[in-house]
Amino acid sequence: MLASYVYDPARAGGRVTGCTSLSLEEGRQVLLYHDLPERVDPEIGHHVVWHLGFSLPFALLETYVGPLGEVGGQEWRANFYKCGDDTSHPHWGSWAPLAERNFHDPSIFGVIRFKKHDAS
Repeated sequence: MLASYVYDPARAGGRVTGCTSLSLEEGRQVLLYHDLPERVDPEIGHHVVWHLGFSLPFALLETYVGPLGEVGGQEWRANFYKCGDDTSHPHWGSWAPLAERNFHDPSIFGVIRFKKHDAS
């Protein structure tokens, strides 16, 4: 998994100016779910629909941004990506639409709304 906290999305030389890669231990806190084999070999040569999900602990985010408080009712901006640079058919996908292939531009992030829990 390639995951980083990007604190400055400006680009220089094709890379973001400021980011910190998650450590191996931090990466282990992210739970991944998918419905393909761990390794796809041989490569699937036809169109296939597959699913990917993940669970990211709020405590991990707080390591980088400080206390989040009660998340229920908050609205965040984000995007999620799938990058297949080093494949026989390079491809990229994103949850929110991109104007260009710049995955770290906050101006194009989508909105995530966290539901408030009903106390009753």
